[in-house]
Amino acid sequence: MPGVAAGVTLVFSMSIAAYVIPTLLMGDRYQTLSTTIATSFLYLQDPQRGSVAGVVLLAMSLVVVVVSAVLARRLRAAA
Repeated sequence: MPGVAAGVTLVFSMSIAAYVIPTLLMGDRYQTLSTTIATSFLYLQDPQRGSVAGVVLLAMSLVVVVVSAVLARRLRAAA
């Protein structure tokens, strides 16, 4: 189970920050946080919005990594 928790964390971390693939597949129909950040900085020239979205993305990533580390320790201790 610790391996499964580590795998989920790695896949989530890589997919949450993906910019190119959602942009190519969906275009502007659906907004993800990474496309919102890029749009804010590149096209809208709104650094406040891009910075807030970046902090939210960072916070979400940190929460997932910390929770998975705690779960991995508990599963390792239970085994």
